Amino acid sequence: MNLIRNYFYLLRCVKELNNRLSGLIIEDIFSQEKDIIFIHIPSDKYDNQHFLFSAVSNDNYFLIKSHHRKAKKNFARLFNELLPLKIDSFSIAEYDRIIKLDTNNGAFYFVLRGNSSNVFYINSNLSLSSFKKYDTENEDKIIKELTGLNYIKEIDFASFNPKAYNNSVMKPLIQESEIRGISIEEIISEVFEEDISYAKYSSNDSIFCPNTFSVVNQFDEFKTSDSYLEASDSYRANAFYSDRKEVNRKILISAISKRLERVSNKINELTVRVENKSKEEYYNKLGNILLSNIHTLQKGMDEIELLDFYDDKEIIIKLDSKKNPKENIDDYFTRSKSERINYVKSVELLENLKNEYHKLHSIFETIYEMEIEQMDGLIKRMKLTTEQKEVGESNLQDIFRHYIIEGKYHLFVGKDNKNNDLLTTRFAKQNDYWFHARSVPGSHVVLRVDNLKENPPKNILKAAASVAAFYSKAKTASLAPVSYTQKKYVRKNKNMSLGEVALIKEEVV
Repeated sequence: MNLIRNYFYLLRCVKELNNRLSGLIIEDIFSQEKDIIFIHIPSDKYDNQHFLFSAVSNDNYFLIKSHHRKAKKNFARLFNELLPLKIDSFSIAEYDRIIKLDTNNGAFYFVLRGNSSNVFYINSNLSLSSFKKYDTENEDKIIKELTGLNYIKEIDFASFNPKAYNNSVMKPLIQESEIRGISIEEIISEVFEEDISYAKYSSNDSIFCPNTFSVVNQFDEFKTSDSYLEASDSYRANAFYSDRKEVNRKILISAISKRLERVSNKINELTVRVENKSKEEYYNKLGNILLSNIHTLQKGMDEIELLDFYDDKEIIIKLDSKKNPKENIDDYFTRSKSERINYVKSVELLENLKNEYHKLHSIFETIYEMEIEQMDGLIKRMKLTTEQKEVGESNLQDIFRHYIIEGKYHLFVGKDNKNNDLLTTRFAKQNDYWFHARSVPGSHVVLRVDNLKENPPKNILKAAASVAAFYSKAKTASLAPVSYTQKKYVRKNKNMSLGEVALIKEEVV
C-alpha cells in the first residue's frame, strides 16, 4: 500500500510546511533540473535552505533541503519580478491535490495533476504567471478555478463526508477500515498522526503508510519516520536505489543469458569438432601417396585413383584442376599442418569456453543477491551500457544539455557529434527550430515547439541563437552569425559523417 501522494498525506505535508516555513522570506526562485522548481527560503538556522516541488508527470513531490547550493550556470530564474515575498501559510484545496502558498502579495498554487502538473502564481490583481507552459486561452478559467476553491489546513471531522473524495483517495483507507473494524475517521487520523513506515522492494512492491496499518506486518524490512517530508525524501532515495538495482539486474540478466547461449552453442560446435579428432594424419597420408605417384599426376586433373600403400587398397584423391602436381601435393601437406594447429586451438578454446560458461552461470545465479555497487562493477567489466535498454524520447531528452528560456521555452543542446545526430535526427520534431553557428564547428541546438499555433517570439529565437554561438568555435568572436530553420528543413543522408547535416532552407541571426 503506497499512499505517498494520497490527499490526506498531502494535508499532513501542509501542516509540516507551515511549521517549518511560515513567516520566512522567499529570496530566489529558479529551475536547474527539468520540471523541478527551487525556492530559496533562508532561515536563522539554514542560510541555504530550499523548498522544492517536482512537476514531473509521474513523480510529484515536495522537499525541503536544509543545505542546497544553486548551480553556477545552466539554471533559469523564475518569478523574479515578484521577489522578495513573505510566506503567510500553506493550505490545500478541499477534495483536490492543489497546495496553496499564500504570500504578502498573492499566492502560489502547486498543482499535482500528472502531465498537467504545474506551479501558478496569482497576484492580488488576479494576474497569472506560471512555471511551465500552459494554454493561455484558458487563463481566465485557470484563475477562476484556482481562486474559487476552498483551501483548508486541517480536516473538520464534524462535517466530514467520505463520499465527497475521489474513489482512488478513499479506497485503500476504506479497505483498511474494514480489515481492522474501525471507523474511517480513525484511519485518516492515523495518516495524520502515526509514524510512517516505508520501503520499496521492486517496481510492484512498496509501502508508504502509517505503521499501524495491517499491511506493514507483511514486510520484514522497512524504515519509519515521524515526518512526511523526511519519509518522502528517504523513500524516493531508496526507490531510486531500488529502481537502479532493478534496471541493472535486467541488463545483466539479458546480457549474461545471451552470452551463455552463445558460449553454449560454441561449446556444442567445438565438442563435435574435437570428438571427430584431428585430420592431420589423414591429410599427411594423402600428401605422401600423391608424392609417391607424382609422375602420374598432371595439371587439369580433378581427381586420381591410386594405391593406398598404408592400407593396401585403392583410394580416390580429389585434386584442384587449376594446380600443377607439386601445388596439389603441397596443398595436402599444408592442410595437414593447419589441421594440427586448428585442432590444438579447438581443444584449448573448448576448455576456455567451458570455464567461461561455468563462470557466467555462477554469476547468473548470484545476480539477485548483488548490491548496486557490485552490479555497477560487473556492468563496467562486461562493457555493458544503458544503451542495452530501449531509448525513447523521454529518456533521450535527459542526455542533452537542457535550458528553459523565460520559464516556458525548452532548449536542448548537443554535447558532441554523436549526441548532435541523436538530437537532430531522433529527438527534434518537424516544427521545432534548429540552430547552428555558421561556418564553424559547434553544437546542434533545438528549440522545442509545443504549441503549433504559436511561433516563438524573436527574442526567444535570438536567445536560442546566442546559446548556439556560445557552444561553437565562434564563442569568443565579437559577432557570430547563426543559421536557424525548422527541423523539417534539415536533411541527413547515410553518406554524411557524424554531426553533418544539410539545410534546405535557412535564416541567419
